[in-house]
Amino acid sequence: MDPEPPSLQALIATIDISIVSGFVLLFVLLCCSALISGAEVALFSLTRTDIDSHPESENKRFKIILQLLERPKNYWLQF
Repeated sequence: MDPEPPSLQALIATIDISIVSGFVLLFVLLCCSALISGAEVALFSLTRTDIDSHPESENKRFKIILQLLERPKNYWLQF
């Protein structure tokens, strides 16, 4: 006779909480990486017409964005 296949409860009982928390942490870090990469692509894909048509050109945050776009190599030095 064939042995009885393991049940789902027995499989769940063998899963350690550290394995589950590791996968959750991995998923959270992957989501953070995707968010940061998307923001970087969005920032550096701005065109000059997008920048010129922005209504808040005197805003402090907008000036920081302009500085980053003018000198993209300095962007990596800030971290």
